[in-house]
Amino acid sequence: METIHQCPLCKSNNFNTYCIKIDSYTGIQFTILRCNSCGLGFVNPRPNSSEIIKHYPPYYSWKKSKNKNLVNRLEQWYRYHLIKYEITKILKKLKLSRRNTPDIGCGTGDRLDIFEKNGLTPFGIEPTDSIDEMLKKRKNNY
Repeated sequence: METIHQCPLCKSNNFNTYCIKIDSYTGIQFTILRCNSCGLGFVNPRPNSSEIIKHYPPYYSWKKSKNKNLVNRLEQWYRYHLIKYEITKILKKLKLSRRNTPDIGCGTGDRLDIFEKNGLTPFGIEPTDSIDEMLKKRKNNY
């Protein structure tokens, strides 16, 4: 694990614990800090490059299935609304307004969509191909 002593964005050392979460795949507990200067949230300590792979098993990706049966559609609906609830709660607490909002490891882009619908300017980075479907869909809408 790598301990961060300065905010990755503004280099301030003025941050507090925002919340403690447990990774649902590994059971590993991690702490999210929030910078008091710029508002960035980040994991600290964070996994280094050899440890991060533990958090992304092969079945991790939420690729949209080509199978459009009822169970699959309900699962996608439930997942989207669960993320929407989570993000709405976070946005109310953080009181963000019209800010660039990064999502590192953005998966299928659902959070990006929700950020945008809440008036933020999202951008995402995803190392797997799970975002490809979302990008194709967005490209077809413009």
